[in-house]
Parts: sequence; structure tokens; C-alpha cells
Amino acid sequence: MSLPARLRYLLIGTVALTLLLGARLSLHNAPATPAAFSSTSVAPAAELETAPAPETAPAPEKAPPAAPRILLVSAFFPLPTSKHSPAEYDAWLAHFLGEITTDIYFYTPPARGPAVRALRGARPLALNTSFASPFDVPPLHGREAQYAAMHAKDREAFRHTPALYAVWNAKPWLLTAALDAARAEGREYDFAFWCDAGSFREGHAYRAWPDPLRVLEVFGPGVANEKIFIPLAGLPPRSARTWTPAAGPLDAEVSEGSFFGGPPRAAAAFAADFYAFHDAHAARGAFVGKDQTLFNALLLLRPARFRTVRVAGPLAWPLDVGALGACGAEWFYYQFLLAREEEREAMRTLWGADAASAARLWDGSAWWRERQRCRVAPVVGVDTLLTSVFGPGWTPPAPLES
Repeated sequence: MSLPARLRYLLIGTVALTLLLGARLSLHNAPATPAAFSSTSVAPAAELETAPAPETAPAPEKAPPAAPRILLVSAFFPLPTSKHSPAEYDAWLAHFLGEITTDIYFYTPPARGPAVRALRGARPLALNTSFASPFDVPPLHGREAQYAAMHAKDREAFRHTPALYAVWNAKPWLLTAALDAARAEGREYDFAFWCDAGSFREGHAYRAWPDPLRVLEVFGPGVANEKIFIPLAGLPPRSARTWTPAAGPLDAEVSEGSFFGGPPRAAAAFAADFYAFHDAHAARGAFVGKDQTLFNALLLLRPARFRTVRVAGPLAWPLDVGALGACGAEWFYYQFLLAREEEREAMRTLWGADAASAARLWDGSAWWRERQRCRVAPVVGVDTLLTSVFGPGWTPPAPLES
């Protein structure tokens, strides 16, 4: 081998040995924890042994939402002619006044006051006996002749009376007036709901109803609170896509009049819209006697102001007790929807007997029984619902010009 070649190999070997020794020294002096697992410098060994282990502060528990204060408002004006007997009303009033523990503001003529107090017992009650007749309620005062004249335009005139129209159309005003009276006495409420006095028609497990926390879930946070909740019995017909306020109240089975309400400001805005629409069309001689047809019009005019629930299921079997299972009378499904879970479960048990008797063929089927357990339907905005009915291009009509 030539001398230059030997020198090259000797030089290469020297460099390799130097690199090897350097690597061993680096490993000997390196910290115990590899740098790849730490983004900070490592403390000396003495400090590692004496420094206390860092404590991780527990995440603060999220405070439960404060329960809103709720007022139920109702009324009972006995009428000479009624769709139901006095005995039926007495039983329904007992289910409502005698079992629901939520604050109630109740209107009734003076002669009925003692009976209402007796049914309510020690439960919270504000009793207003200022009005002997629904035509004494301010927005309807002096309208007896007007309501009698429009009775002939009612397609259900055979079962309705002018006084019944007044009872129905007094509800929005009575709701807001109850809030005003409570506020004048130093009682503030976060939500107020109109509830028909005869809406609890069977035995039930509801007590602190509607459940305050469930109400918060239904309305949602923030701006959603400034809305009115009103249940729907059905959807508007497709022909209502072109409805305008000039056409008057929408006579279709859409909204329910048994229960509605929300925060005080929303209730006041709803009442203002209701009587503006009512008065405008009453002046034109239209039939405005049925609160539901007026509610329907407001749903189309201002859908973003409303939240609702509709009893409907995607696949109801022929032997199913109802669209959402065994839920009792579907018109009053909102009672189940707004109850706390313990009360809902008690109602499922109560309705389970009805489910079992509905189809004896399936009595032994655990699958079928489970399917009939009443389910909780989603609460949706009326604007979203109407868009699904009328199509994405639909927009609310312009308000009626005075």
C-alpha cells in the first residue's frame, strides 16, 4: 500500500475513534429524561428529589342554572251554554288547582271565588274576581253585539257561543295583566304561561309543573328566551304558503289554544300583536271569534318569535298507541313535555296500562311494550318548521297595513 493511502486510512480511523468517544461522553453526561419528552430544562438531581410534586387544581364544577320563577295563569267563566257539563269542569279544576303546586293567578266571577279557594287549599293562589263576564275584560268590553253578529260566520256555530269567543280571546290580555298585578305586589316571574283550567282531564303525576329547568331547556339561552312557546296540533296546509294578513285569520287545525306563554316581554309583545290583528279584522267584519285562527296568523306573520312541539312520529305502526307511544291525549302532550323526568316516568307507568289494552295480540311482547313508552319530542322554531312545509324559498308575509 502506498504511503498516501496509508495516511488516508489512519486519518479516517482517528476521526471515527474521536466521534465514538465523544458520543459515549455525551451519553454519560446526558439527563435521565430524554429531551424529546420535555420542552424545558431539567433541574439538577438534588432539586428533583426535594421539590414537591406539582398539584393540579381540580376544574371548577359548573354551577347548575338557577331555576326560573314561573307563573301559571288561568280562568273559569261559567257559561249558560257549554260543550261540557258542570261536573266535568269540577273534576278538571280539581286536577289542576288541587294538584299543581306552581304559583297560579286565577280569574273567575265573584260567585265562584269560594269554590276556587277551596279547591286550591294551601297552595299558592292569586285570585282575581274583578270580572263577572269575559266581556268585562278590557279588550272585549262592549263587543257583545259585534260578537253576536259574527256568530253566523262560524263554521262551528252549532257548538260555539259569542261568550265562548270572548273567553278565548281574553287569554293574551289576562296573561299579561296577571304579570302586571304580580309585579305591582313585588312578585317577579321569569316565565308566565296561560293554561286552560280544564286541560288536566285525567289523573296525573304532575306537581311542580311545568318544571323550571325543563322550561329553560325548551326555551334555550339568550335571545331564544324572548319567544313564545305554543304547541301545534297540526301543520298549515300547503296553500297557506301564499297567505297574507289581508286574508284574515287562518282557519285550520294548526295551533292549540290550551297553553302558551314565555318571558314577560315576549308575552306582552304577543298580546299586542294579537289584539292589533283581532281589532283590524273585527273592524272589517271578519270572523275573529276563535283564538286558534288568530294564533295561526301570528305564527305565519312572525314565525321567528315562536317555539313549538308537534306530536308526530316518523314511522307509526298500525298497532302503535300513538305517534310518540302511549302519551295520553295528544292535545295535551305539552304537559308531559314540560314535566321533570320523574313525573314523566310516572306518567309512562300510568299510560302503560292503556298501551297493554290497546292491542291484546302484543301483550306478551316486551319489544312492543317498550316501543309504546311515551317519547320526548324535539322542540323547534316555528320558522324552521314552516320552511320545511313551504320550502326554503318561503318568507313571512308583510304585516297588514292599517
